[in-house]
Amino acid sequence: MAVDDGFRAYVEELFLPMGEVEIKRMMGGLMMWEAGAPFALVTSESRIYLKVDEETLPLFEAEGCEQFKNMPYREMPAEALEDPELFREWVDRAIGTGHRTAS
Repeated sequence: MAVDDGFRAYVEELFLPMGEVEIKRMMGGLMMWEAGAPFALVTSESRIYLKVDEETLPLFEAEGCEQFKNMPYREMPAEALEDPELFREWVDRAIGTGHRTAS
């Protein structure tokens, strides 16, 4: 199953203000990259997950954000999808994580 075209358009619009974000199809979902570092993924169930590390994990846990399988990604807090400033804060954290953990 692939990401719904309507949700993909919505995601592209959400991430547009974030700058040079590259969106690629991966295994039925989407992966977001910034300057070569992966930082977010979107599932075919229309859920957005952000990359976490030891520094950011406590923030996601405090919000009760669900982990994506056995990967270092947590679901974006629902309220961040409704508030552009909050959205940017969470995405900026994930972009930072992506760059810190890039190998």
